[in-house]
Amino acid sequence: MSINYLNGYRLKRAILAGSESVILHKDYLNKINVFPVADGDTGTNMALTLKSIADGLYECDESTIDSVVRCAADSALTGSRGNSGSILAQFYQGISDGLAGRERADAKHFAGAAVLAKEYAYESMMEPKEGTILTVIRDWSTGIT
Repeated sequence: MSINYLNGYRLKRAILAGSESVILHKDYLNKINVFPVADGDTGTNMALTLKSIADGLYECDESTIDSVVRCAADSALTGSRGNSGSILAQFYQGISDGLAGRERADAKHFAGAAVLAKEYAYESMMEPKEGTILTVIRDWSTGIT
């Protein structure tokens, strides 16, 4: 069976699964966090931000993709921690703006939202640095377009 679109329910499940994986691996992410500052807190900051997103999604209406991404973006903005969390919040805001008003999204619409999310993430930093979560976002958005 192939999936030809994402709806609110599917996207919510995907975000929750991804969040759980980052939360489970936060210590490893802290260990490999050496750039741009070797402060060893990126895993913790990402985990806390994603926990905020997950908590928000559990209370969220999943009937449309728009409602799910708006909920994720709002939760990320209020619960972001550190630079990586702030970047992630802007990423979700870009996805939300890119999918605004949509009940569901096909690959073309989701890819367009991913490109917008990448732009939001980069524009949120005064001096964007490659080798950070920005590079992951850029490569991911390029890979799905």
